[in-house]
Amino acid sequence: MVSGAEVAGPGMDRLRRSLRDLGRVVVAFSGGADSAFLARVAHDTLGADRVHVVTAVSPSLAGDERDDAAALADEWGLRWSEVETHEMADAAYRVNDPDRCGRCKDALMDVLVPIADSEAATVVLGVNVDDLADHRPGQTVAAERGVSFPMVEAGLTKADVRH
Repeated sequence: MVSGAEVAGPGMDRLRRSLRDLGRVVVAFSGGADSAFLARVAHDTLGADRVHVVTAVSPSLAGDERDDAAALADEWGLRWSEVETHEMADAAYRVNDPDRCGRCKDALMDVLVPIADSEAATVVLGVNVDDLADHRPGQTVAAERGVSFPMVEAGLTKADVRH
């Protein structure tokens, strides 16, 4: 994965424009390719004071994934924090049915939306166009909560992110 600075083209121009239009963002930051790409481009486009990357920590997140997210945020100079989510307290989530992603995303939004509200920011997710073909009820939940998907708006695919 590239940092975002090395990627050029109309999709990247649209992504940067979308981020500038939002002004301030809170990035749901797992440290995976998509959220890391979005966090880096947002940081490079808006500056550290307008981008807050947040990693959700719960029993469903492996400890090394949290550590990797923290290390990447530190390496890139991102304003990072971690928050606890409580999806495991939801019996419907623990059933592990096909809609569990929606329940998990709802728990994530329960903590990210108040952070964004307190910073006059918008929550953004690193969803790309290719993700739209998958069954992802979490995206519907996030959209209903006012979350933005700037990489989708820009028309970016997995290949663009992993260039």
